[in-house]
Amino acid sequence: MKILLVKPISDIHVVSPPLALAYLASSLKKLDVEVKILDCLFKKFTYADFKKYLREFNPDVLGFTSFTMEFKSALKMAEIAKSLNPKIKIVFGGPHVSNVPEESLKNKNIDFIFRAEAEEGFPQLIQELINNKKNPNFKKIPNLGWKNKKKIVLNPIKFIENLDALAFPDFDLL
Repeated sequence: MKILLVKPISDIHVVSPPLALAYLASSLKKLDVEVKILDCLFKKFTYADFKKYLREFNPDVLGFTSFTMEFKSALKMAEIAKSLNPKIKIVFGGPHVSNVPEESLKNKNIDFIFRAEAEEGFPQLIQELINNKKNPNFKKIPNLGWKNKKKIVLNPIKFIENLDALAFPDFDLL
């Protein structure tokens, strides 16, 4: 399975490494997956650049982090991804979806969201997508928001109690 973690195209003028994505990438190391991080802000990507990158890498799962000011851009990027591959799974995380989860999940191009932390839940989601393609069970994945047919389901939030147990962020992917 190929996973692309994305910091979206943005007008923000402060460029800082997408630390949350580097932590997520580290959390996936125990799984048999290929992970890349794409920082569109740092690379000064346009939507055309993003589309070209998607065609070349062809991910199975696309994960976005976004603040509210980046959300519309991330949605446009999700729409581009779904137009290229309708079967791609789109996952959103970050402050925006954590604060308005139901509203976020109403978007047709978002399949899953994570509220709060995803370092434990995201690998569980990926494992479930790999192991149970026909009948996945998302009910026990912490912090996950998802759609059960047309009903929005928000699993309970569980905070990581021992942050020292997390793997160091994978800076090699930045």
